[in-house]
Amino acid sequence: MSKTTTQHAADIINNFGSEVDLEQEQVEESIRDKIDEYLIPARDAKDLVEKEIKQSLSEDAETEEESQTKQSSDTPQPEETFNRQLIEDIDTDTAEHDYLVEVIELWEPTSENIGQVGLIADGSDVTKFTIWENLDLPELKEGEVYKFKNAITNLYDEQYSLIFSNGSEITHAPDQAVNGRGMDGVIVDIQHGSGLIKRCPEDGCTRVIRKSFCQAHGKVEGEFDLRIKAVIDNGLETQDLIFNREMTEQVMGFTLEEAKQQAKDALDTDIVQDNIEDEIVGDYYKVKGTEFNQYLIVKDAEEDKAIDEETLNTIRSRTTTNHTESQSESVKA
Repeated sequence: MSKTTTQHAADIINNFGSEVDLEQEQVEESIRDKIDEYLIPARDAKDLVEKEIKQSLSEDAETEEESQTKQSSDTPQPEETFNRQLIEDIDTDTAEHDYLVEVIELWEPTSENIGQVGLIADGSDVTKFTIWENLDLPELKEGEVYKFKNAITNLYDEQYSLIFSNGSEITHAPDQAVNGRGMDGVIVDIQHGSGLIKRCPEDGCTRVIRKSFCQAHGKVEGEFDLRIKAVIDNGLETQDLIFNREMTEQVMGFTLEEAKQQAKDALDTDIVQDNIEDEIVGDYYKVKGTEFNQYLIVKDAEEDKAIDEETLNTIRSRTTTNHTESQSESVKA
């Protein structure tokens, strides 16, 4: 059974004991304020209040030692420790850890309380992050690498994500890279679900919807998005690719709004996927990105027009042979 706000407040007071003078009513009010401000469960609000109290005590201690710190200001100080944890190792709610991540995708916040929300990856896995509007943290950009210090794990609907508190820090780390991979080859297929799609507009949900139905939220009014799901083949192996809206616009040379106009003129949204197939299937590309399940989330893509026709035809013939053999084996199985 979930605890009440009163019970959570009592737990906080018991945890600190005589270390700090806390009033039950005041702590309850702080928890309620967090619930209203961040729209989070009471348990998460309790953890944030407890962390703020700890931070306040720490700041008081630092003030008392300020004079000693000034006297030793000329002494070289060791760098602050950064104990990196991987996203795939997250298995505990409301735990503070450090992460080195790349911002894969930013979403449009659906609440005025949210400053930024999106997806991050670190080579081991991908997860959602949320930065509250009232926190003094730097603005993140897609494709950039950052150090998250004291980011907080948050379990909701059986999915872990990262949130932040006043004690969290975010540092731009352009000289560091998360684990990713690259691949050169021929684009041999554009998969179903490419082109103009619709996503669920509910907060934190980016599921692709079909016939205005989201598997998590039922009937919704979807929002248009643009993507490419492709397969690249270098003659030795294949790799599934996902190009987000930004990368799709870059590769195709048209925007989401222009894609919507294409569909409007043709009275058919499938025309956008057809145009993508006509444009890039059979072309040789160099791609780099972050691995997520069977996909490579493309962050950089460039058509290699310098490759000679003989080499390109050789690769194309190998990929055709491989696909034919694979299909034959599937039929036999």
